[in-house]
Amino acid sequence: LGLGNLDLTVVATPTRVVLREATSAASGGAGRPARCARCSAGGAHSVAVDDAGGVWSWGRNAHGQLGHGGTRPSPAPKKVLPLRARTCVDAAAGGFHSFVVVDDGSLYAFGLGADGRLGLGHCLNASLPEKVPLDAFCRAAAAGAAHGAAVDDAGALYTWGDGSKGALGHRGPKPKSTKAGKKEGGLSSMPSWESARALGEVLAYSSGAAPDSEHAPRRVAALADVRVVAVCASERETACLDADGVVYV
Repeated sequence: LGLGNLDLTVVATPTRVVLREATSAASGGAGRPARCARCSAGGAHSVAVDDAGGVWSWGRNAHGQLGHGGTRPSPAPKKVLPLRARTCVDAAAGGFHSFVVVDDGSLYAFGLGADGRLGLGHCLNASLPEKVPLDAFCRAAAAGAAHGAAVDDAGALYTWGDGSKGALGHRGPKPKSTKAGKKEGGLSSMPSWESARALGEVLAYSSGAAPDSEHAPRRVAALADVRVVAVCASERETACLDADGVVYV
């Protein structure tokens, strides 16, 4: 939860999470907390972006999903220093992996690499942020239990990772659509992370990939004529919203 401990205590009321870098007494003590602009919760970790473009992460880290290097967990928010020279605008936490979008249109990934879910072209883990080979300007990204998705500035949708349940949209007929309301805002996901955690524990001991997996971003051809403006991913699903208020799943 980012509250400073790693026990299994249930917090049933909203509690403030402070984004503050650890400092020594010699440097004058604790600094001023950062102002959060975006946040995302994964299977057992979370990521956030502050209003200055910094990225923070906390929680479990068995597969390097915090992006700090190594697999040591973090009970409180810790800045992802490998991206300190970048201005980050968005972040997404998946089952055991994370994505960060930078203002120059680049996309970074770290964490569990099974099934190609990091989109790096292989199935290896990455405990430090690595650039995803997306040949487009990335606007937004989403992370599911074992897959990822991104939208470029032209409205094209890309997916990668485990596609065995159809979450990538590269098989079969055109994705189903439904008219969305005209309320402001985008999409949100409600994944079943308990099953994602169980799956991740199994995949941690395998470098293989599920059938129909994609190890690098692949454009969803069925939506070639659709301008996507938002995307979200849950356990085994991907949903996107187009410029006309239509939702595709």
